[in-house]
Parts: sequence; C-alpha cells; structure tokens
Amino acid sequence: MPFFSVIIPTFNRSNTVIRAVQSVLDGVFVDIEVIVVDDCSTDDTLELLGHINDQRFRVIKLSDKSNANVARNRGAKCAKSEFLCFLDSDDSFEPTHLKNLFDRINNNPSVDIFLESFQVINGKKKNLVDYPVGIASSEKISMALANHIIPITCSTISVRRNAFYRSGGFDQNLLRQQDRDFLLSLCMAYDYFYLSNDHSVLKYQCSDSISRNSLNYFGPLFYLLKKHKNTFAKVRIEIRLYLLARGLLQSLKNLNFRDLFFALKALRESKGFSSNIFKVLISYSKGKRLRKVLSRSFVGS
Repeated sequence: MPFFSVIIPTFNRSNTVIRAVQSVLDGVFVDIEVIVVDDCSTDDTLELLGHINDQRFRVIKLSDKSNANVARNRGAKCAKSEFLCFLDSDDSFEPTHLKNLFDRINNNPSVDIFLESFQVINGKKKNLVDYPVGIASSEKISMALANHIIPITCSTISVRRNAFYRSGGFDQNLLRQQDRDFLLSLCMAYDYFYLSNDHSVLKYQCSDSISRNSLNYFGPLFYLLKKHKNTFAKVRIEIRLYLLARGLLQSLKNLNFRDLFFALKALRESKGFSSNIFKVLISYSKGKRLRKVLSRSFVGS
C-alpha cells in the first residue's frame, strides 16, 4: 500500500497535466500512487497520459462530463493509501515536497490535516504565500478562510482518508470556492491543522483558471455564505460587503451583465447585507484595508 495517493483532476489540460504528473513521479519520495481523473477531455490529454509508463500511475475517466470536485471525490474513492494529496493539473510539486510532508506527518502523528505554504508562478514572477508554521486551531483557520485573508489552493491540501470522508469530501455542487468550502468543512470536523512554510507546491497562474474567471462569482459566494452561515456570521460586515463589492466591480469591468443582474437580485433578497448598491461599493476600500490588517496578524502569529 502506498503512503500517499496524489489525486489530479483534469479537463483539456494536455499542455500542463504531464508536468503535474511527472513532478510527482520524479520526486525523491517514491512510496506513492498518482491518480489522474479525466473529466471527459476532448483534446489529446488521454493520448499523452497513455505514454506514461509507471506502475505507480493510473488514469480514471469519468463516463459523463462533470466537474473537478466530482473528479477529486472519484479519485479519493479509488485511492489505496491512508493519506490523500490533491494536485491541480496546472500546478506541480517540487521534488522534495512529499518527502518533507512525510517527515511532518511522522513528527505529528495525531494531526490529520496538513496545509502547505506555496509559490505562485506568473510568467517569470514568483510570489511566496506564507503561513505561520506549526499547529493551528480550526477556529483560527476557519476565520482566516471566512475573512478571505489567506490565499489557498487545492494543491496544498493533504488529509488522512478518514478526515476526507468525515468532512464529506468536496462539494460537487461548487464550481468555484471548492478549496475554501472543503477546508471550512474540515474545520467543522477537526480541532486543528498543521501549517508549513515549505513552499514546495508551485501554483501556476493560467488565463483559463476558474479562479481567474469573473463569471459565476456570486453563485458560489452566496452558496458558501449559506452553507457556512455560523462561521460567516462572525465575519465583520466590512469584509462581507468587500466581497460583494469586489464581485460587482469585476462584473462591471468585464461587462458581465448576467452576473451583475444576479448579484443585484441576490442583494435585494439577502439578509445580513445592505441592499444599497452605493453603500456596498464604497465599502470596498475599507474592507480591503481591514483584510490586509487581519492577514498580517494571521501570518505573524
């Protein structure tokens, strides 16, 4: 039985998925399996994956076009190991990533959830995302997530199999915010996480990444606010208004009138928010400044 199962969901990412797979297979830690779950790609993804000759690697193809969360859950169901790692098909691991993670797990046998600091690669630019090192309470993590004060990505999440199933896995109704939702669900089920500053996960900024697409911003946001309402109720109104204002400004900038109409309708019907569009928009700068203060406090703690 391998120690790690690395699960890679993909759809039409033939230009990056091989890099993701090889970054795991070529790593210094070899007690692994790599599972690519293909969400009915129509490009040459499957053809290229078919050239990988390694007994630790396998491909699962979904029978119907679904989404990345369906693919992640299918991969987790088929995984053989106790520890599940998730890697997006446009990201990669550095060679020492799993070896360092293995050491952290052995040094913290009572911890079920590990969250890694990472590098953001945008062309030739690299930015480091830093977390405070060590064990952190779920309360602290959940508030950081709800306040949107820490960058996150699925590629930095590793969990024991029992933690994955206890949390309910990835919500298959979400097309965005899936990493935030999954971590918030883990916070509800467990008391603490282990955070590292290894920076051995590389997150590549791609123009076709879902997180960079302004479409469908509000649907997932309101879904999350409702699903985790007890957590978001603790978030200051300035931050919640900022999140709305950010989406409104994105919609205006991109002339995305469909999303803008949905947002205005949701504002009129929502509780806990102002339906005054002017008040929402002028809250943007204040909420942004507050997020920066809270973020510095989280990283420095």
